[in-house]
Amino acid sequence: MENNFKTDKTNETPCNGNQVITSEYLRKNTNLSAMQIIFLVMIGVGGIVSLIQGLQILNAYDSGGFHMPYREVWFGFYFVGFLSSAYIIWCFVRRKPNAVHVSLCYLLGLLLSTILLMILVYLNAEHTYRGSGAVALQNAGFQVFSIIATIFWLIYLPVSVKMDETFPKTFRKGNIIDYVILALLIGIPVYLFSQCYIP
Repeated sequence: MENNFKTDKTNETPCNGNQVITSEYLRKNTNLSAMQIIFLVMIGVGGIVSLIQGLQILNAYDSGGFHMPYREVWFGFYFVGFLSSAYIIWCFVRRKPNAVHVSLCYLLGLLLSTILLMILVYLNAEHTYRGSGAVALQNAGFQVFSIIATIFWLIYLPVSVKMDETFPKTFRKGNIIDYVILALLIGIPVYLFSQCYIP
């Protein structure tokens, strides 16, 4: 299906003929595709898993019976993931201009933070339980799946024709919240990496 949306040069407002394209217009005249629904379901499930992991970490104890170090920071990271997923779903359902952009920021932050946290787990296991880093990574199946899925969606969202029909490129724009999410998803793991890994 060819997208006939164009831009009104007088005010840079996306238009379709004489119709100004707004979030309300897109809600009434577009439907989410099967792939978009799958994406939102995965985002929603990931958000719920993040919340559960965060709550578990708040009550986690180490082998000495002490609370897990930096557990509040870890909880903050997973809670940001939960809030971000809820926000992305809301942006898609409400057809907000930053829906695609915030999704890409979230996915990029998720990809980088997951890789960094896997490195952190490996190094801490090597330091605390000598030679156990590889064993720790063998139990990181969910993280590996997350990385593969994230790369797929990072490629799919910008090039999908269905995405262009639901969110015309001339309608899309970024938002400061997008960059805040990206900064938190990368910044918190960087902080944890600097504090938790003792060489």
